[in-house]
Order: sequence, then C-alpha cells, then structure tokens
Amino acid sequence: MNDLEHDLRTLLEHKAADASAGAPAPDRQVLRRARRRQLGTVIGGVFVTAAVVVGAAVAISALAPSNGGVPLEPVDRLVSSTVNGVTLEHPQGWYVVDPVEAGIQPASRDLPRLLLFVSPSDPVASGFPGCPGMTDEATDGFVLTIQEEPLAFVGEGARAWPVELAPMEGDASESGCYPGWTFRRASWTAAGRTFEARVGIGPDASGSDREALDAAFASLRSAPTEIGPEAVVIATGTAGGEDWELIATRDGGGLGLTLQWSTGGSGIGGTRPVADEIQSTAYDFAVGGHHEIVVVGAITADATTVAAVPEIGSRVSVDVIDVPDPIGGALDAFVLTYVYDAPDPRGATLTAYDEDGHVLATGTVPPPPLA
Repeated sequence: MNDLEHDLRTLLEHKAADASAGAPAPDRQVLRRARRRQLGTVIGGVFVTAAVVVGAAVAISALAPSNGGVPLEPVDRLVSSTVNGVTLEHPQGWYVVDPVEAGIQPASRDLPRLLLFVSPSDPVASGFPGCPGMTDEATDGFVLTIQEEPLAFVGEGARAWPVELAPMEGDASESGCYPGWTFRRASWTAAGRTFEARVGIGPDASGSDREALDAAFASLRSAPTEIGPEAVVIATGTAGGEDWELIATRDGGGLGLTLQWSTGGSGIGGTRPVADEIQSTAYDFAVGGHHEIVVVGAITADATTVAAVPEIGSRVSVDVIDVPDPIGGALDAFVLTYVYDAPDPRGATLTAYDEDGHVLATGTVPPPPLA
C-alpha cells in the first residue's frame, strides 16, 4: 500500500483529521466547517469529493458499465437534468443524482456541500466500497461531482464561468484503488454561487464517454439561491508552503472566521463588536526554525488598518477587509503575517486605526503553539 492509498484509507476510517494539536481552540461551528473542508481537500487530492462530506466509502467500484449495469444510450441522445440548482446536458443513460437522496452525504446547509453526482451506473444500487481497483470492472468507469463552496470574492474560485478542467495535484495512478485513473478539477463563480467540479476517469473509458463527459461539464448552468451567501472567501495567501484562504461566515448571530488550508484549519466563531478590543487568533506555519505566523481577527467596521508589532521583529500593517454586512454586521476582518526565525514562535501586539490614524482598538496575539 503506497502513501497515497494509506492516507485515503486513514481519512475514511477517521472521517476527519483534527487541526494541529494545541492550536487555538475555535468555536465548535468553525471547527466543524474547518474539518469538513479539510477532509474534502485531502481526499479530493486522491479522488472526487463524493467521499468527502461523510468521510465514507462511495460507490465507485460499480461506476463502470457492466453486464449487470444499465447500458448507456448513444451519446447523441441527450437529456437535461437539474439537481440543487445545477443543470447539465448528458447522455440519457447516465445517472445524475442528489447526493443526499443517494445517501452519499447527510442533509446539511454547511459549506462546502456536494450538490450533484454523475456516473454511468446507479450509485444507490451498487453498495460497494469506494475502491474500484478491487474489481475487474474498474478501468472504464468515470464520475463527475459538483460541490458548492463558500462564495469566493478572491482567488481561483472567483473566476467567472466558463472555465476549463485542469489536472489535479497528487498522483493516484499507482494507487491500488484507482490504478491508472486521471483526475481533473475546476472552480468558478456563477449566479452568486461558487462551485468546484471534480472528475475522475478510468484508463479504459471509451473515447465517446470522455467526449461526452467534457461536453456535459461545458453545458453546466446554475441558478441563484433564494437566500444570500452564508459564507464568503475574503482572502487567500501562502505561508510555510501552504496555500490558505480566509472564510467569513454568519455564526450564531456573530461573525465566524476560519483560516483554512489543505491539511488543517483554525479560527474564531460568534464574534461580536467589543469596544476597544481586537478579537483574533493565530496559527504557526513552521518550516524548520522559520515561523510564519498568520493572524486573523475581527475588528469594528470603522477601522481601516491593523498593525502588528511582534515581540521580536518588524512592524506589519495591513488594510482591513470588508465583510458583507449580512455576514459581518458591524464587524470587518483582517489577516496579517509576521515572520520569526527562532526555535519557538512569539506573539505580537495589535493596534487598529481609523482613516484619520486614530487608535480605535488594541489587542494581543499570544505565541501560537508550535506547529
């Protein structure tokens, strides 16, 4: 068993990986969202996100046409299917299902959320574990999933439709579960919603199936939701070699902030305006003795800049990030990074200023736990 397959099976057994031990304890709602997104990212590096939300095996082994399966109709006989506000054109014999109705994920409004699952065989009837390599009928299957993400104001997910599928990071070609499979993904924003598509296809899939899959993806259309976004991506960046994004959410009447990266997450939840106080948390992205400390926090919407002065190091100043009023209310957010090269990280003092340079609030960042 190679590392890729071992990681996948470990994740499926444990359902979600905790953020690094000792990290600042976020609100339970924030932690749940971080774990959902963390697991989705890691498993997605091996396969599509169908197995993400419940961390359970998905019926992939029967996704290829077989003697006992439903034969595909000719590619030129296309039908239109709409699931959870997403519409696509596809060959009549394909299965396009709601992941909740198919039992692939539980009902939830939390994001990310799987919206649509496409395969050539019935995922409800198959009942097999998500490891097509265990069967002899695994090499000509394929699957397409569409997942809704927090609305992206910045980063890759903020791109407008149409977009093209690109190879996914990570190599599953030597995995015992997905031998020779190839995987592609894309993210975009349309109709006020942000989506991510993931495609996995076996090495022996027919040319007509491959063409039909590309055509189905290109045909995607989406409708807006009746309610506004409950989560938005307001900043992205890189620290310690990890790409991260900052997600703002409505959280129990307050503002929730989640710093999310591919292998973890940290944040604060339910923040409300507090006079003269900056509410924040930090995470240490450590590489050897090099510490990149990323601080995220909430601050009154009257503030325009926030400055940090580390215990050792140079002053860092950043502009406050506007959070949509339906999510942040009277609060906006900030994210800043300071560097400390030593055996252990250090904290910092924080100061928020208005547009005239007057001090509005202060706070402290204690030394984050060692990563």
